[in-house]
Amino acid sequence: VVLAPEAPSARRQTRGGRIVNRTFVIPSGHPNYEVRGTSDVERDTYLLSMGTHMHVRGKDATYTVIYPDGRREVVLDVPRYDFNWQLRYQLEEPIFMPKGSVLEAEFHYDNSGANLAKLAGQNWAEIELAGQKVMESKSKNKFHVIPASEVAKMKAASASTIDRWLKEMKDKGLDGDAMLADARAMVAAVQGAGRTVMVHENFRWQSAIRAAIAAVFEQYFDHNSLQQLVQYFELGGALKLSEEARSEELLKQLRKIQGLVESTSHLGFKPKDKPGLLVAGCEFVLEGLYAHRKINRSEERGFYAEEPLRPEPEPRQPVPRPRRSYQ
Repeated sequence: VVLAPEAPSARRQTRGGRIVNRTFVIPSGHPNYEVRGTSDVERDTYLLSMGTHMHVRGKDATYTVIYPDGRREVVLDVPRYDFNWQLRYQLEEPIFMPKGSVLEAEFHYDNSGANLAKLAGQNWAEIELAGQKVMESKSKNKFHVIPASEVAKMKAASASTIDRWLKEMKDKGLDGDAMLADARAMVAAVQGAGRTVMVHENFRWQSAIRAAIAAVFEQYFDHNSLQQLVQYFELGGALKLSEEARSEELLKQLRKIQGLVESTSHLGFKPKDKPGLLVAGCEFVLEGLYAHRKINRSEERGFYAEEPLRPEPEPRQPVPRPRRSYQ
């Protein structure tokens, strides 16, 4: 404890505050969505520090003090926000905000997926390189490379999906062509370094994969027509696919679910196809039902019934209590 040599001229308190905005919804695909919030200064205050709480979609942040005379002063400018380390900014000298001032926060979010994919790709590439080198050093491992002709077929098959997405972006007033060009440039840059772009689980890649499967699934199936499969799980059925089991063993498991193997005919598979193909088709059907929230799944390739939504609890009515008189 350090005692002051004389009594302080005024009482000062250090307090924290927040500028909260919980009402915004960032549109899908928007690359620069603006969110604002303000806080009124109700008494003479010294501003000591600020924080930018924006999670992984944050792009930039600005704090501005609007003084009672209308003068504006930018007190914090973060042009390239980084979720990994930008937490709190301590001012070198406190800034005096007289009563009647307003502290304004202006944040921008990138929901295009480009920034998220870049961070995720870098994370996964760094993790994968070491394992890839170990696997390549073992002579027994055989690596299969997709021929350029097959890659061209994949690109041609996905062209209509890209065109549809570009139209959706245009309808939302966004520059889809520029976003697509950026994405392709990032993929080319990473592939040029001998890496594979993948999304790391820390960045919630599951939701992106789930949405992609749902979109492709709709091109082949009406999920309502697969009610027989859904009913199997609703009646208590469950399925666990082992990572170590052979395709023949997995196919025997899948045949126990009536109609599952037969449903792969919509994908162009035939009953006499190789077990590995039929298993892959069945897994796609199950993943599609999961993507449409008809069934549930675990991270260990387990499938079971989707949990029903719980009804909202009835609001409690206040219980009247008799008043007691005191003398």
